[in-house]
Amino acid sequence: IADDGSDATIDSKGLDLCDTPNVSYHYFNKKTKGKKGTLESALNELESEVILLTDADCHPSSELWARKIGQLLTRNKSDIFIGYAPLSAPESNWLTRLIRYETILTALQYLGWAKYGHPYMVVGRNVAYKKSVLSKGNWKNGSHLAGGDDDLFFQTIDAPKFVLSLDPETFTYSNTKNTWSSWLHQKSRHASTSFAYPKKVKWTLMIMAFTQIIWWMIILGPWWLWIPAIILRYVLLHPSAKKAFKKLQALDLYWFRPILDFLMVGYYLALGFKMIFRKKDDW
Repeated sequence: IADDGSDATIDSKGLDLCDTPNVSYHYFNKKTKGKKGTLESALNELESEVILLTDADCHPSSELWARKIGQLLTRNKSDIFIGYAPLSAPESNWLTRLIRYETILTALQYLGWAKYGHPYMVVGRNVAYKKSVLSKGNWKNGSHLAGGDDDLFFQTIDAPKFVLSLDPETFTYSNTKNTWSSWLHQKSRHASTSFAYPKKVKWTLMIMAFTQIIWWMIILGPWWLWIPAIILRYVLLHPSAKKAFKKLQALDLYWFRPILDFLMVGYYLALGFKMIFRKKDDW
């Protein structure tokens, strides 16, 4: 357990885990924002060949989580596991639905790119490395940023041998934020990291966000524009979209897509304003 300089008291489960054989607790009194230094120091302490990472506020979906990921790495002779970490909502409302929906869209992007041989990111809530691959990357990449330790390190590894999985037993879950302000604060930190992405990835992600806004501009236009747009998005793409949501354990959100797509426009605009007034390295 690597304690990232927290000021919170470790809970009873954490204390019990610290007393478990082969589990050690390390507190890192960090001097900089973010978790890069803590992560690098913790990884240097480990001796095992496979390093499986998650966050303190996450929980695996299955007791077979670690075993299945280890088996995937061995079976596919891979160095990195790219996992999926969906969000769960203690309370179902439009905010938590939108947060989960944005997470799903992000997952469709990075998992889709990885599937076709162009991985560009991992999520620290569910990722595994072979220790031998750690020396191939550069933890100093993006050292001026508070966040982005997982993505920016991964992008420095040349031609990584990776495997991904949509087996629900390899997922990890964490709760959504419960206020608009806390969510936008978190997403602005994530967005600031994306500016350090390779140009091809950065521009592709920006274009995808803009197409969401342009699509709704079409919907507000003349009927001969919005009728074909709706047929294309919600009728012709229905089979593949529904299949994707089912695999990502989010079928309950599928029928809310038109409303959530509209709310995503507001999210992109709000995030843009948040980024303009965001303090540098605000964690």
